[in-house]
Amino acid sequence: MNQKKAGVIITYFTMGIRVLIGFIYTPFMLLKVGDSQYGIYSLSLSLISFITLLDLGFGQTSVRYIAKARVLENKEEEEKLNGFFLQLYSVIAVLALVIGIAIIFIYPVICKTTMTIQEAKLFRIVFSVLLVDTVVSFPMCIFSATINAYERFYFQKMLDLVLLIVKYVAMTLLLLIGYKVIAVTIAATATSILLKILNGLYCKKKLDISFRFGGYAKNMVKEISWFSFFIFLNLIIDFLYNNTDKLILGAVNGTAAVTVYSFGVYFQSHFQELSTAMSSVFMPKIVYLFEHNRDMKGISDLFLRVGRLQMVILALTLSGFVAYGKEFIHLWLGMKYSDAYYIGILIMLPAIVPLTQNIGISILRAMNLHKHRSYMYLAIAVFNVGISIPLAKRYAGIGAAVGTCIACIAGQIIFMNLYYAKKIGIDIIGYWRNVVHFLIMTIPIVVSAVFIKHIFPIKSLWSLLAHIVVYAVVYSVIYWLFVSNIYEKQIIKSLINKAIGGNIK
Repeated sequence: MNQKKAGVIITYFTMGIRVLIGFIYTPFMLLKVGDSQYGIYSLSLSLISFITLLDLGFGQTSVRYIAKARVLENKEEEEKLNGFFLQLYSVIAVLALVIGIAIIFIYPVICKTTMTIQEAKLFRIVFSVLLVDTVVSFPMCIFSATINAYERFYFQKMLDLVLLIVKYVAMTLLLLIGYKVIAVTIAATATSILLKILNGLYCKKKLDISFRFGGYAKNMVKEISWFSFFIFLNLIIDFLYNNTDKLILGAVNGTAAVTVYSFGVYFQSHFQELSTAMSSVFMPKIVYLFEHNRDMKGISDLFLRVGRLQMVILALTLSGFVAYGKEFIHLWLGMKYSDAYYIGILIMLPAIVPLTQNIGISILRAMNLHKHRSYMYLAIAVFNVGISIPLAKRYAGIGAAVGTCIACIAGQIIFMNLYYAKKIGIDIIGYWRNVVHFLIMTIPIVVSAVFIKHIFPIKSLWSLLAHIVVYAVVYSVIYWLFVSNIYEKQIIKSLINKAIGGNIK
């Protein structure tokens, strides 16, 4: 099994474990620490995301340029890139520390009307621990970038899986003993730092990477800086979409509203991971196609193939959430979190389009054509903030989700599809033809599922699980018989053969 396929399979398995653990662990943590401490924890994670923006896009840039150096078999250039990015991230780490210390003192003052003295004290401690993780992690980003550029996905994804399990076991034991959110944050930080250290050891021992400091060509530095600047703008947009709503709600509605919204976003975050698990392994491949022979037909075909595979999983997930999400939230968290269902739908429904097109981001970066996407996303992000504030004041979490939904449709769907078709030459009509096929399949299944719920009501997690299993089986059979193509059937048969050691024709 090749590295890409192994990486994707392990990533999906890891996600399944993460979702299963999360569904069990999250209400357990909420029960142990309470709404206030959980809200502080979520708020701290959102704010630390501001600090991670200091990456400035260099993380993804390093993957592209190291992969390019490997394609061109330029070892000296690769060593210079390693040295350049290590020095750069060391400077960024110092800057992150300074900004983080400022946030520790300033943010509780800004939120003094919605945050008690005890909550402010707790916030400062939790945020400080997360800041240590961020500062330590910055210089070590070069190692994960190198592993990606070398397409060693098996090691990286397997390590992620093992440390994920270690992290949740440690956090659960701490909560059982009686510790609260501070101890949980320390445990999560320790496993995160351990991951970075092991990546570094792998790069040194297995990949034998070297660093060459100094002697950087001005053209190289200029090109990398300009390339990274527009990725940085995209990172700002991603942050605004994923975190600003919680910050707005924290300021105008309080920590309880942040908690409810966090659960709606929780579903969306796993939904997004289902997509990026597949597209994240293709950057070196796209660089190869573009740098060797400018194979735009091959790139467009890859866009459609990967998009269809992502659609198979995302359409099942989204339609299943529409059919059973409300019952799951009621059984999992309780009736008072019902708004999380509507928040999840409002965010995920339009997001399925860009998530099944996100290999296009790698295409734009490989071709160094991502700046126009950055300009558009920046404008849409500002628009999103502008409409989300009044909507959040009036309708709390649902209002904030509506603002994000509108911005997503305008920017990530309408503009980007026109750009892909007109400027890049991607077969967008072919993409939407595939979307129609999946809509024709999923809408009747969802309607039937809702009808069946009225005949066989869901009253427990076991009955919910039975409904979901039947739904997934029906979806899979209909997909296989009426929607899947020869390429997808071959992939599925190959995976089954690997799993059972058989030879299905």
